[in-house]
This record gives sequence, C-alpha cells and structure tokens, in this order.
Amino acid sequence: MDKTFAVRCKRKGKHTFKSTDVERHLGAGLNAQTEAAGVRLKDPDITVLIEVRDDFVFMVRDQRSGMGGFPLGCQDSVLSLISGGFDSSVSSYLCIKRGLQTHYCFFNLGGRVHELAVKEVALFLWMKYHASHRVKFISVPFESVVEEIPDKVDSAQMCVILKQHDAARRQPC
Repeated sequence: MDKTFAVRCKRKGKHTFKSTDVERHLGAGLNAQTEAAGVRLKDPDITVLIEVRDDFVFMVRDQRSGMGGFPLGCQDSVLSLISGGFDSSVSSYLCIKRGLQTHYCFFNLGGRVHELAVKEVALFLWMKYHASHRVKFISVPFESVVEEIPDKVDSAQMCVILKQHDAARRQPC
C-alpha cells in the first residue's frame, strides 16, 4: 500500500475511554493487519475518521466541509443593509455564517434595475447559504430623496450625506 495513515476519533456520550485510546487501539490494529507504510500523525496520506456516539461506532467515509460558524437559526435574527456592493454582501454572508437569520433591507437609490440587481445578490446568498429559513427583503423607495439632495446639499458634502451621487451629477469623493 505504501501510504501512511492516522486515526482520528470523536466521541459523544459517556465512556470509560478517551478518544486517544480509540485512536491508539485502532491504529495499532490497522498497522499490524495492513500493508500500510505506517502511522504518521502529521499530514498522513489517509485519515481514518471514527465517531463514537453512545454505544454506536461509525466510520466516516465521506466528509464535506461546511461554511463553519453556528448552525443557522440558533442565534437571533438581524437586518442587513444591502446595497448590492461587495461589502454588504460579505457582511450578510458573515452574519449567516454566525448562525444569524439574515433579513435584507435595501434603500432603493437607483430605480428598478438597481433593485433587481440587489435582489439577485440577496437571492444568491439565500439559496446558497440559508434557503432552509424564510427571510424578508424590504425595499425602501428612496429615489425622491436622491432627487432632492443635489438641490439642498452642497456638492462637497454629497458623499458624506449619501455616499452615492446621482449618476448625472457624480462628483469625485
């Protein structure tokens, strides 16, 4: 076989033995009964995964990585301000990863096309990471406010007030 191996054990329940006891005992048996190159605890070619749950022993054949964090829904719900940009999407993802049921709030500054693009981002996040839970997408119509700002706010302060200019009056921030 010419491959090294390591045994890793997780336990759930009350036992008179430790996980390392299972790893040592099973590892010694595998080493004696196979043609493996031997045991290598750091960076082995093959890792044998064992789970002991109460009186049952399971050998893990396939393991798939999740996104980590807490299970979805075990923490409180939050409202994520989503703009369609990179930062708000990552922020929403990190909330989901922490187990927070994440609802979305969008201040519509750019009309129907912008809203549809942001809904597409929220839909992707929902389908990929938390489709098992119902979430809300709240769109706040803000176009009338955007139209008034250039008339009532000094152009030098526009980025501070809204962080986004009307496309026709865009000024460098």
